[in-house]
Amino acid sequence: MSQQLRKERLSQLLIDYCGERNLSGNKLAKELKVSPTSAQAYLDGVTFPGEETRQRIADLLNITYEELSAKLDDQILSAEISVDEICQEVRAMKLEDFLQVYRAVVERAGLEIGDRLKA
Repeated sequence: MSQQLRKERLSQLLIDYCGERNLSGNKLAKELKVSPTSAQAYLDGVTFPGEETRQRIADLLNITYEELSAKLDDQILSAEISVDEICQEVRAMKLEDFLQVYRAVVERAGLEIGDRLKA
């Protein structure tokens, strides 16, 4: 997948997001915690954001980082697996892999709690 196509797809996702919410580039910049110049460059398809900013974009779009990546790469995510299957995989993980998953879960829980406290 060419980087230019990924930029264009991201641009369209952001344009649609801003249009649905009547957001300016400056307001998008604030939501993404980037400079207005960077936000405009993403909207124009000129630059491609780093991983942290892409994660914030996924959060804004209310999708997972993996879903965003799949959209940008024009791929289909594999079918979802059940919670029981996930738990089985977690139990079988090597400790270092488990710790990485644990950190992600704690981070996600912190974000969810923070969002609920703001509401």
